[in-house]
Amino acid sequence: MRLLVRHRLRRTRREGYVERSEILEADSIRIGRGSDSELHLTDGRVLLHHATISLENSALVVTADPPAEIEHDGIVVAQAELTPGHIIAIGPYDITCGEIEDGCDAVIGVELARPMGDAESALRERVRTPLLGRRRSGWKIGGAIALVLLLLGVGLPLSTFIQSPSPEVVSGNTDTDQDILRMAETLWVTERLSRVHDNLEAGCQACHVAPFAAVTEATCLECHNTLTAHIDPHASFGADVNMEDGCASCHQEHIGPDGILPGVAVTETGCIACHNGDIDPGDGRSLAKVASIAEHPPFTLPTPPDSGLKFSHASHLVPQGKRGPDGARQKLGCVDCHQSVNAGADMTLPSFESGCRSCHTLAFAAEDPNRRLPHGSVWKVQGEVEDFYAAVERGDIVAPKTEAPPRRRRPGQSAAPRSFAPPEPVPAAQRAAAALSGPAVKGQCATCHVLDEGTQVADWDIAPVDAVHTWLSSAHFSHKDHEGEAGCASCHAVGKSEKVSDVAMPSMGTCLDCHGSAADFPEVDSTCVSCHAFHGTVGQGASVDAPQWFTDTAGMGKTENSAYQVLANILKNTRF
Repeated sequence: MRLLVRHRLRRTRREGYVERSEILEADSIRIGRGSDSELHLTDGRVLLHHATISLENSALVVTADPPAEIEHDGIVVAQAELTPGHIIAIGPYDITCGEIEDGCDAVIGVELARPMGDAESALRERVRTPLLGRRRSGWKIGGAIALVLLLLGVGLPLSTFIQSPSPEVVSGNTDTDQDILRMAETLWVTERLSRVHDNLEAGCQACHVAPFAAVTEATCLECHNTLTAHIDPHASFGADVNMEDGCASCHQEHIGPDGILPGVAVTETGCIACHNGDIDPGDGRSLAKVASIAEHPPFTLPTPPDSGLKFSHASHLVPQGKRGPDGARQKLGCVDCHQSVNAGADMTLPSFESGCRSCHTLAFAAEDPNRRLPHGSVWKVQGEVEDFYAAVERGDIVAPKTEAPPRRRRPGQSAAPRSFAPPEPVPAAQRAAAALSGPAVKGQCATCHVLDEGTQVADWDIAPVDAVHTWLSSAHFSHKDHEGEAGCASCHAVGKSEKVSDVAMPSMGTCLDCHGSAADFPEVDSTCVSCHAFHGTVGQGASVDAPQWFTDTAGMGKTENSAYQVLANILKNTRF
């Protein structure tokens, strides 16, 4: 955005203005008293970062930066659109909208409409000090104090810029004294807190417990006291990584909303610096070397147990659709059986009621087509079948009448009706046993379950069902982060899977099609901590478990042997 700003400095005798114009170019223009604000307003009633001007749909929008306030035509608002004929007040300044000129996206006028005037004189009178009297000694003392303040307040910041100019200073325009003073002022202006700390109710004192002193590691651990150490005290490794600053080695505050989150230099380069060498975790595990994200070793998946199920993805995902109980074909997809949970982060394994019941109705008797078998243990199914046929025998359940099939006869045969004797009634126990050992019950269960056969015809049971819920035990993955980017089949090749034991987890090569080093994939979050946790937590249920040495001491409280102190000692006394 290219913005033309006309500063109205003072009124003339003919009710005119003396104006000064400047061109500001930025995506969004900050307004404030701080020297890093593009639109610099010097009055003390304006905050360092007071508001922001942005161009949205060809309209100028002014947004207040909390806790600052702006007024739109005398009404306090958090955001307002600047249009001709309306005034937005920022402290004592009035901002109006002007006619757009060639080469500019917008034009605004800025006027100090409410100067302090007599109030400023009264304020100066209240704070006047009798330090300098008529005696010569008073002037000497005052001059010495002024000289010291001048050296500390101006000399030191200026000497820093002169001796060690930063790249920004070298490339910028520092020809004028005003620019130099503005750069010196930025040494005392901090960025806002990061998003994870912007709700601290105690303000600065929540972390800065001592004036002009850096935040100590103990202060961090007062709040973050559930974290485990990343490295076992008995681990050994050859990398020389300096983390003597403790938490501040990776986490920096006051450098922007995301500054507290470690950058690529820590979360990618720093991790590889250690994991590219030989590491002995100290707890009996073995770690593979990782030279880069592009050369990440393949996944090590657990051996799938005997699930006790029989299922074919291929037969359910046929292109023409699966025929249902009503005879119609329905084309199934992954979401018909797998639902998202935990705000989309995980996917559920299908349950019978939510995923299978719609097709596998478990109807088993012609006497009552609407009667369904319970989906549960065999003894529960057996009791339901025996109770049903006992009710049929008592007459509590009457089978629906069916028309007799038409009688066929050969030419020349008599069409006289024949009489048939009704069939002998079958005892309920016999009918129940036949159903339990036949296709009505056992056959339906065997469609999806592995059966444990017994010695008798009807002596069978369902094998226990066991499924793997967490395949990546050393990493975390969220389906929500991948919504809209790719379909299920892009990662899970189940179109030709015929057995439950087929592990449809994607390979590392599939992940690397989209993920890689941050330098090669800048638009995709692909650092090591995107998938792997650095800190564990006490009593966590995540994929990275706390080491045994930590869990043994986690319940002792904050003593010299507690997990709190163990973590502090590791960070303070260990060179990584």
